[in-house]
Amino acid sequence: MTQNTEQLEDLIRIDPEIWFSTFGVIKDKRGKDIKPKPNTLQKRMFAHYRKCQIEDKPCKMIILKPRQKGASTCAQALTYHHMRKHENLAGSLMGDISGTSDKVFEIYRRYAEHDLFPWDEGGGSLADGGSLADLIKLKSKSNYGKETAGSKNAGRSGTIQVGNMTEVAFWPMAGERDPALGYLQSLYDGDNVSLVVADSTPNGPAGWFYRTWVQENEWAKI
Repeated sequence: MTQNTEQLEDLIRIDPEIWFSTFGVIKDKRGKDIKPKPNTLQKRMFAHYRKCQIEDKPCKMIILKPRQKGASTCAQALTYHHMRKHENLAGSLMGDISGTSDKVFEIYRRYAEHDLFPWDEGGGSLADGGSLADLIKLKSKSNYGKETAGSKNAGRSGTIQVGNMTEVAFWPMAGERDPALGYLQSLYDGDNVSLVVADSTPNGPAGWFYRTWVQENEWAKI
């Protein structure tokens, strides 16, 4: 192995944007597997994550989604790479409806199944166990599951360090309780192993997503 190859592999291990561009696999609009090229929105997401890792602090970003610009694609690349880089993490994806959760979870699963980067001896990213439909176990001993806001089991996965709250502006209220607050209560955010991406298309001037977007807080707004 040459020095340049070793340097490139070191960069891929620590930087999700480089991994995304070289080993990520996504489906195009025709359903064909392709190598992605980061767009402006995705570059901003990667840049904020990189900044948080360098500063050794939790990474929280909230994404006001334009349609068909790959916000979910990038969110899953960030969560997958982060959970491959850091060991023993618990992660959770929660969508507004089961269809949303299924669709976004499939993006993560494709990354894991097609990742050819040599993270470990023996190759491959998937560990034994897990259903792939609801729980993906990685060789880094990190596990990623999916939930649906408003379901009776939502938020029962215990403490997590990695989360993606997708289409959160459309999460159904549980009486007076906002499910976004319950989800965030399960998130450990003590250091740089913590990563949470909240994304949504807009849904009016109410709810956690709207309040978080318009207020000054620790969330990076992209």
